[in-house]
Amino acid sequence: MASVAPRLASSASHLRLASALLLAACSADPGAPAAPVDAAPADVAAPPPDGSPPPPDAAPDVTPDAAPPDVREPPPDAVIAPDAAIAPDAAVTPDAAVAPDAAPDAAPDAAPDAAPADAPPDVDPRMIGTFRFGVEAALNLVIDANGTYRWHRDDCAAQTGACGRWTRSGDTLALSGASAFGDFPWVVGTLAEPVAAARVSLAPDGSGVVVRGMGGGRGGRPFEQTWTRGAACATCAGGMQSGPPTVCTTAVPTRCGP
Repeated sequence: MASVAPRLASSASHLRLASALLLAACSADPGAPAAPVDAAPADVAAPPPDGSPPPPDAAPDVTPDAAPPDVREPPPDAVIAPDAAIAPDAAVTPDAAVAPDAAPDAAPDAAPDAAPADAPPDVDPRMIGTFRFGVEAALNLVIDANGTYRWHRDDCAAQTGACGRWTRSGDTLALSGASAFGDFPWVVGTLAEPVAAARVSLAPDGSGVVVRGMGGGRGGRPFEQTWTRGAACATCAGGMQSGPPTVCTTAVPTRCGP
């Protein structure tokens, strides 16, 4: 009986508590909404069950911005070459030199025994060379650039000639004998005669020379001869002249006396 009494007392206590709760539920306004329970933030961790302090908030995982797809990161030990040197502007090539107009057509072949290239600078080179005169015999005059001259006559039966010197006198060549004094032999007409003076000038058309002089002695007469460039050779047969002289390239013999 003694053990039953406490259990009855506990049951009565529970019965009173249940009645109070039922009475409170019946007296409450059935239309009032139930008070919401604040939900815990999603990012707030619940305290551990053992009562230890919560761990510190973890740092957010920040992902660096990805490099653009066309940019490659160089390796850490790569040597970055400096910008390539900019080559200077290419030198401007000057306009190609314009070739001068082609030289005019070469002059026609010179006549035989043309004037030498070593003529004195103060003498017309066309006055130097070999010249012929007359048609009765092969008569040639050679004026050399060294200041000398010689003439030679060949009629097949006999040959005559003479030598002398020349000096420049204005635009002419003054002739003199080998001794430079007195008369000297010259062919006047068809015979060799002494002359006192003779000068050589260039022919007006440049094709030869003109010799003007004065015969020697008291009765000397002036004369003028036109000599054409090129040598003449005698036309002989049986030791006699058989025809007029012909133009040739044979060297003129040197005969400085009769």
